[in-house]
Amino acid sequence: MKKIFAFLSLSLLMISTTSCLNNDGNQENKQSFVASCYNRINTNGEYQITAANYSVEFDFVAGTVAVTTNDPEICASTYKLSNIPLKMSGEKGYYFSSVAPVVTNSAGAEIPALKITDFYGQFTGVTLKFSYTVNGATYVYASYTEDTYDKKSTTTVTPLKGGEPFIWNDASYKITLSSGKVDAKAITATMVVNNVKFSDKMPITLSDMTVEGLNVSADNRGMIYTAESVVPKLQGVEQPDYTLSDIEIVVRPSFNIEDYFLRERANISFKCMGFEVNAEAYIYNVQ
Repeated sequence: MKKIFAFLSLSLLMISTTSCLNNDGNQENKQSFVASCYNRINTNGEYQITAANYSVEFDFVAGTVAVTTNDPEICASTYKLSNIPLKMSGEKGYYFSSVAPVVTNSAGAEIPALKITDFYGQFTGVTLKFSYTVNGATYVYASYTEDTYDKKSTTTVTPLKGGEPFIWNDASYKITLSSGKVDAKAITATMVVNNVKFSDKMPITLSDMTVEGLNVSADNRGMIYTAESVVPKLQGVEQPDYTLSDIEIVVRPSFNIEDYFLRERANISFKCMGFEVNAEAYIYNVQ
């Protein structure tokens, strides 16, 4: 699986070249890229996580998008969704949806046994997400292996023995899933915290606080990242005196398409040195 920075670079390149000229002096009409993603799959309340590559093809003249992917948990063969209407807004970036897109295999033949409905996708250049229903019973939410939650960020630090909480509103929380892990049991996550203070007595903010080896699961709340105890790193150096415990991160899609893409948020909690830290932050600006 390609590293996250590789397809992010491709993604940003795609955005920049839509208004550029090719060698013939004509505006680029089509662009495509392949993104490494994770699928969050919900079938009748049973949740699993799988890895999948999504190929996205934009046709700016026709105003359509085609999406191709291959997840054996959903279909034995590669499947492609074509001619999905493409729209754009300053808030959402590129977004595209279809109530019932045509589904074909790699040879272009329809797959009668695979019915996909309520397909929705969004691409902003730094985020890519999909949501769709398979055969009326399986709900799939796909996104990059890396997301940064820094909008409307609130971090609250409360003494465990009681006292006034300290509140900080400018932290950034980046969560990255390990790449190339198809088996859900092998997936781990890393959280990197930047521009954070945990006390008004801290003279400067902390950056590059890394928390590695988080367990990954999913339930009806969304994606869950947990660990009993982790020694964090500051700029690559372990800090055993600041060991974090009872770590839980819940990435909460609402499982409502519009709300999911506009308001996806992370709720983060852990204990450290006699304090409990609770944070909430969003990917997108909250209306």
